[in-house]
Amino acid sequence: MSIKTLHTPAKTLAVILCVVALGGGCAKQEVSPDTSTDTSGYSDYGWAKYSAANGNFTAEFPIFPTYSQDALPLNEEGDTFNYEAYSAETASALYSVGVYYYPAELDLSDVDARLQGAVDGMVSSTGGSIVSTEYGYYDSYRSISYTIGATDGLELRGLAAVVDHTVYQLLNVYAAANYNEADFQHFIEAFELSK
Repeated sequence: MSIKTLHTPAKTLAVILCVVALGGGCAKQEVSPDTSTDTSGYSDYGWAKYSAANGNFTAEFPIFPTYSQDALPLNEEGDTFNYEAYSAETASALYSVGVYYYPAELDLSDVDARLQGAVDGMVSSTGGSIVSTEYGYYDSYRSISYTIGATDGLELRGLAAVVDHTVYQLLNVYAAANYNEADFQHFIEAFELSK
């Protein structure tokens, strides 16, 4: 499937999340509501705090996020890793936190290569091109910030960080003409890992 067949950020995200998994493949996702968080703080496009059911992070979304999870293929030997996504789509953008839980025995020592692989996977899945990448640190964890220009006027902007054997991917998908820097910065800055 190419980005040309996609018309909404949510459909784009479904394709992207299949390849963002640092080389993992696609598998059917099971979608279920995450009932661990009170939705009373949400209003139409009013940012509200959300706590992950497992307590690993808090984030703010413009509307209450949907939750999906799956086990995705890791290699040709049939090994898998677990994946979760928390996504919220407004009329003009999609915000998502993807969490990839890799097995402890997997060698993640070349963190920069893993992070670049995440960005390259998104570029490949969208048929787009890298606009910018910048390595840095989220807290004390190695990260990469990126912007990808996709086709059909869509752009992707985000941050990925490796925390032990878990990769956190914060992603904003939007029509280039509708980009909102303040909303993106709010989404990134409101994200907190639980210590």
